[in-house]
Amino acid sequence: MTPTDSPTPTPTGMQQFATEFLAVADALQLWARLRIRQDVQKSLDPEDIVQETCIRAYTNYSSFDPTRGSFRNWIFGIATHVLLKQLRALRRQGVIPESPRTERTPDVDLLLDSVSSVTSQIARREALAAVLAEAQQLEREERWLFVYRGLEGLEFAEIGERLGMHPEAARSRWRRVVERLRRRPGIERFLRSKP
Repeated sequence: MTPTDSPTPTPTGMQQFATEFLAVADALQLWARLRIRQDVQKSLDPEDIVQETCIRAYTNYSSFDPTRGSFRNWIFGIATHVLLKQLRALRRQGVIPESPRTERTPDVDLLLDSVSSVTSQIARREALAAVLAEAQQLEREERWLFVYRGLEGLEFAEIGERLGMHPEAARSRWRRVVERLRRRPGIERFLRSKP
């Protein structure tokens, strides 16, 4: 083992990792499908992002420190890095064009333009399809709130900064989003905490 290698988790650590990962796996898959534009999904399968995230998280599980944040935040941080790395590679290869940035565009310009065709691709997963169908009805900023707060678990101050709104406005808007999403049974399993 070299100094940069992470030690392999023990059998107890493997079981703990598996338990924690399974608790967020559906939300992570939904996150990947919402973060990768439809046209980019032809070259970058959201499942690959989830699998690569799982592998990286597993091999680095010994570095996870629950005193620094939740497992969910840690895993979404890894997923964000995996996604960005894959997108940079696709841009370097000329597979996808550079994305123009605007002041109000979040750090990653990957919000799904339309989730209707994604919904049909994942119809086999009824709960995901239902949540995606509901996400389709959300306005652009509400979708980002769903991704940032509901899936990633970011604080309202950071969400407000990313979306160019006051944190209290983000909190208020999130409450309305949660009220709307409550109509869907089983939504809680996708959110960082119960609405």
